[in-house]
Amino acid sequence: MSAKDTNKEGVTALMHAVDCDFSLKCIKELVNSGSEINHLSKDGMTALCNSYALKNKSIFAYLIEAGANADLKRPSGSSLRKEITTDDNEDFMRLLPLTATQKKQLKKAAAKK
Repeated sequence: MSAKDTNKEGVTALMHAVDCDFSLKCIKELVNSGSEINHLSKDGMTALCNSYALKNKSIFAYLIEAGANADLKRPSGSSLRKEITTDDNEDFMRLLPLTATQKKQLKKAAAKK
């Protein structure tokens, strides 16, 4: 079995480890062994979605740092970023990288000063 294998629901070992609240060390080892960090399961979840559902900020922050994408469109048509914004969860919003639009707005604001 490789880090990229999935079960019948399309869940990878990384997604399972996050969902079962494995240690950050274990999560890092799975990522370093080649787990697809942005893999979508059949129900449209990613490892990042699982970490948000569990409100695990340390794993969420690590996955973002490792390249997880909160803007992937899920089967519902929405993204995790949209869910976090709708939930008005400031702790997790702070962990998200800025969008291109946010970067432009900051650049314009800085230029005005």
